Amino acid sequence: MKTVTGVIGPADLVERVLSIAKEFDELEAHGLAYTHETEAPDIVKKHASLMNVALFTGPVPFYASKSVDVRFPLLHISFSGSSVYKTLLEMAIKQKDLTRISMDTLEKRALEEIYNGLGLDFSNVKVREYHGPVTAEELTGFHLGCLESGATSALTCLRSTYVALHDMGLDVWRVIPDETAMREGLSRAVIEGRALRSREAELVITLIKIDNFDDVLRTSGSEYGVQRTKLELHKLLLDYAERMEASLQALGDDEFLIVSTRRTVEASTSYWTRSSLLEIIRNKMPLKVSIGMGLGPTAAAAHASARIALHYSHQRGGDVAHAVVNSRDIIGPIGAGQSLAYSLRTENTVYRSLAARTGLSVATIDRLLAFAGSRSFEPVTAAEMARALGVTARSGRRLISKLVASDLAEPVGEEQPYKRGRPRHIYRLKLQHFR
Repeated sequence: MKTVTGVIGPADLVERVLSIAKEFDELEAHGLAYTHETEAPDIVKKHASLMNVALFTGPVPFYASKSVDVRFPLLHISFSGSSVYKTLLEMAIKQKDLTRISMDTLEKRALEEIYNGLGLDFSNVKVREYHGPVTAEELTGFHLGCLESGATSALTCLRSTYVALHDMGLDVWRVIPDETAMREGLSRAVIEGRALRSREAELVITLIKIDNFDDVLRTSGSEYGVQRTKLELHKLLLDYAERMEASLQALGDDEFLIVSTRRTVEASTSYWTRSSLLEIIRNKMPLKVSIGMGLGPTAAAAHASARIALHYSHQRGGDVAHAVVNSRDIIGPIGAGQSLAYSLRTENTVYRSLAARTGLSVATIDRLLAFAGSRSFEPVTAAEMARALGVTARSGRRLISKLVASDLAEPVGEEQPYKRGRPRHIYRLKLQHFR
């Protein structure tokens, strides 16, 4: 099975990468060229369903696209030292002054080492390192400032900046990745594709427990009624397992086990945001069930994780699902509004520091940080926090009070209830940057 890789960048670089991609039997590369790097995020969105990996020809379009919500790896080709050497050699042939130039995107220390190796003075070279999202206009402005203050030439890694400076009649040179860097980027796409296929084949064990089985026994009227209910549930689960290409096993009167793969489960749950199985049971059966899903490289590991997830669903009061991934990360409650992702255990020193500061457990801090991250910077009420964390309203108020006392939350207003009652305080959380 080949890794479908979208190569995203300006047309000239995309063509070069595609020609080298023919050397890789495991890749099926498709060119997705743009005229300006600002188009990159929309290209990713438009072609997301067709790609396993997105490979960008440079860091600027890569970082511009990181905010796009996709479920596959984003990679970019790096600029190697040989790319810089090649450009400097071309400039030297044209008798350009290599000691009075401006450069963008590249690391200053690496450039200084190159200059030292060439025996050139680096003191008057101006460098704009890449430290996150940046626009072509910002890089163009950097070079214009340097040229006005004494630089004689500009080196840029961004085509849009090159075109802008070139159109102004300025001496500008474009650094492009060499073939070695392109091969390295394509090799990483192959590795990511292998990892993705391995991850998709990972085992998932789903445990389904009937929470109100005793009520079913009392209300069925007879043993025949109980058996009909069990048969109806078994048929429903069997139909679900067939659609999932999974296997079903009854573990007793009130518990069932389904074995499937991560690929099918992630598709069924829309990547752990909903539980179609829970929805089916709710709509078709007079039953309340808890669901625990466990992922693991072996059946034993997946089953152990599923038991932990089922325990969390029981703790929540049932009628929800949880998933445990990698034996330590839990997602849930799935099927009860907002799902949170947090760790079952952590050695994070920041989390421990926050726990000491607030008097809360590290586990609670982890869940609070997950909640804060899911809400971005939206204000919240104690009731909303309580629902998301699966605790009582009183516990929600206690948590908010501890956060306010620790300067990790602040009141910003009040919310009037729809019906009669006291106004609810609204708070702004100050936890987002800790995650």
